[in-house]
Amino acid sequence: FSNLGLSPWMVAICKELGMKRPTPVQRHCIPRIIAGEDVMGIAQTGSGKTAAFALPILHNLEKDPFGVFALVVTPTRELACQLIEQFRALGSSLPVRCALVVGGMDMMTQARALSQRPHVVIATPGRIKTLLEE
Repeated sequence: FSNLGLSPWMVAICKELGMKRPTPVQRHCIPRIIAGEDVMGIAQTGSGKTAAFALPILHNLEKDPFGVFALVVTPTRELACQLIEQFRALGSSLPVRCALVVGGMDMMTQARALSQRPHVVIATPGRIKTLLEE
């Protein structure tokens, strides 16, 4: 992971979480995202896609920790819940604030979470649209 341009603390987190070597999707995406490029990555389940975009987001967040930094839109509530847990685990050594915005949960609680200016918002399209409109 150190060859991908990640901060030393990120490399340590990867090692701590048992991530020994970057997967192909991670090798392809991480350096490009750090460089600010738009990237599309397609890979099988379990191939490390979440870390492929979460690691560079957190890497850049360390440098500028103010305001909403990333919006991750995902099609299902279940996937959104998995993604927020990954962001929390990978960003465990940072004071990263994440907000989950999905259907089936209280909208006022989610609106309050957004007003706290989280660094990362993980949302389903319908709920984030509704909250933005209201």
